[in-house]
Amino acid sequence: MPLPTKQFLNRVSNLAEPSYLCEVLNITSEDLIERFGDLIEHNIEDLTEQQVAMVNHIADLDKKLGNLRFNMDQLQVGREAFVNMLTSSFDDEEAVDSSH
Repeated sequence: MPLPTKQFLNRVSNLAEPSYLCEVLNITSEDLIERFGDLIEHNIEDLTEQQVAMVNHIADLDKKLGNLRFNMDQLQVGREAFVNMLTSSFDDEEAVDSSH
């Protein structure tokens, strides 16, 4: 017999830290809120002040990690462009040298 949702969530939350669960499930806290927002909002009153603060920290950290991934992508593409430009400049020098 399946557990009621609230009982299931209580058991899961007692097994591990929320950030660990998100990592294992390969989802962000934003994904959790999007998928289960109605349950979270309904049960937010059951959370302690400290738990609410932790949820807020996790959500903020997820946003920051997303921004860092975005910035890292930009940096990697920029670096690759400069490497290609440098390589191309050597090819251009060789072409000039071989024509003389």
